[in-house]
Parts: sequence; structure tokens; C-alpha cells
Amino acid sequence: MTTLADRFKITDAERDQRMAFLHLGRDDFQLLAGLRPLITPHIPAVVDAFYVELLRHSEPRRFFINPKTLERVKAGQRAYLAVLFAGEPDDAYIEQRLMIGEVHERIGVPLKWYIGAMGFFLHRLADALQSEPSLDAGRRLAAVLALTKVMNLDLQLAMESYASLSLRMKTLDQRIRETADALNSVLDKNGESHA
Repeated sequence: MTTLADRFKITDAERDQRMAFLHLGRDDFQLLAGLRPLITPHIPAVVDAFYVELLRHSEPRRFFINPKTLERVKAGQRAYLAVLFAGEPDDAYIEQRLMIGEVHERIGVPLKWYIGAMGFFLHRLADALQSEPSLDAGRRLAAVLALTKVMNLDLQLAMESYASLSLRMKTLDQRIRETADALNSVLDKNGESHA
């Protein structure tokens, strides 16, 4: 079975290249993993605040008419934020990021809401790290920079698959229109020859 990582040619070398470009290294993942016990208690409040803000807007509100859907998505969001502090990404992590982009495109989430969500979460998690009294200023800054780099990698992967699916859907839509036009032309010609 072909994975999304295979389709997008996200090999270990490609992942390493992306991480090198972001200056995202083992030390960043280790730092964030070490902060997981400190950040985990903040995650539910960060997620709740996000959905309060998001649901103030009518466009994204349509995705959450069913309260069960909202609770399921919130649980998934809490799990995602916790994973940011889990250490180095493995193949499953990369696959999940690519799948997230496709899912958001498939259900019709506009990019502005997805990118805005990443910004919201980065801001709120950075605030939580900045308010942590057990961290000195240097470690706080290093943690926020590491988090920014990890979320940038995630955003790259999700947007790559998001854009790819969008392009494939537009291409398919164009082919359907061309086929419909050709069929209509044939039907029109047949109708004229029988007149």
C-alpha cells in the first residue's frame, strides 16, 4: 500500500532536509519533550479557548453543528498539541500531518482557518511557556523557537497535501466538465441529425 509519504516523496532524507532548512534538530525535540509535563495541563484550556474563538465566526461554525463532532475534534486537537511535545517525529507522525492536510481540504476547510488555527495554537502555547515560573528566560525562548520550528514543519506537510488534493480535485472537476461538454455536443449533433 502506498502511503502519503511515498506519494509526496517524504523520505528520511527529505524529512532531514526540511528539518535542516528549519534548523530543527534533536535538541529542539528533546527540549520540547522535556517540557511535556509542564505544558500538558495547559492544553485543554488552549483547545477550549480556540473553539470558543472559532465558533464566534459563522463560516467555520458550520463544521460543528453536531456537538459530538465538536467533542471528537477537540479530543483530536488536544492529542495533536500533546504530540508536539513528544520527541522526534517518526514515519507515523509525518503520515498523520500529510493526512491532516488532505482531510481539511476534503471537508472544505478554507486555508485561512487552518493556518489561523496554527497561529492561534502557537501563540497560546508560547504564552503558556512564557508564564511557566520554573523556566528561566533563555529556556523559555528556546522552547518557543523550537515549538515554532516544529509547527512550521507540520504546516509545510499539511499544506503540501492540502494543495495537492485541491489541485487533483480541480483537475478532476475540469475533466468532468470537458466530458460533459463533449457529451452535450454529441447529443446536440444527434438531435440535429434527427430533426
